[in-house]
Amino acid sequence: MGSAAEPPGPATPQGESSADTEFSPGAALAGPSAASRGGEPTLSADPSPAGPAADSQLGFDALAADLAPESLGALAGEPPVATEEQRREEAFSAGWRFIARRERTEAEVRARLERNDVEAPLIDEVLDELRTGGYVDDAGYARRFAEDRRNLDGWGAERIERRLREVGIDRAHIAAALAAGDHDELAAATALLARRYPIPPDSPRDREKALGFLVRKGFDLELAHDALRRHAASAVER
Repeated sequence: MGSAAEPPGPATPQGESSADTEFSPGAALAGPSAASRGGEPTLSADPSPAGPAADSQLGFDALAADLAPESLGALAGEPPVATEEQRREEAFSAGWRFIARRERTEAEVRARLERNDVEAPLIDEVLDELRTGGYVDDAGYARRFAEDRRNLDGWGAERIERRLREVGIDRAHIAAALAAGDHDELAAATALLARRYPIPPDSPRDREKALGFLVRKGFDLELAHDALRRHAASAVER
């Protein structure tokens, strides 16, 4: 008898790994498409949680997704719009602060509130209250301004009128302020000239300087000539 044949070893199908092949971590993480070992499923790279804990987590994630856009928008968006009452309080506060430093005209208060983006109807409301309380009074402002500039600075009517118009005083208030009191414009110009030129100017150049001085003070040119003549006459009489 011939020698007995050795029993054949277990066949290994072509293209498959032997049962004794060393386990590769990479293969274990390859996912559902990786080759199975011994007919058993391989490990999944991203196992999905199951059970009540998983359901709770999914619910929390969904709620966070719904709330996130609104929450982030509230944090990153514009500041909340002020209410009508808040805008009213801010407008009145701005008006009071503006007149606290010194006396102001209606035009000055209106311009300041407009720069603060206060709406026109609200500006009118602020001015109505300030006028009612006597805190803004264009007629009184014009009278006091004219008196001070005449007595303290020797200004003439033209310069006073020009400055009052610059701060928005109505022409009627200006006219009333200039006509108030017993002010004598010619006498005021002559007195001012006498203080500046104790000796009346006699040369054409000096007379031109004297006239320019009175005109810059706000006196009418014709009145300035009258004052110059009166000053010269009074010097002769002395």
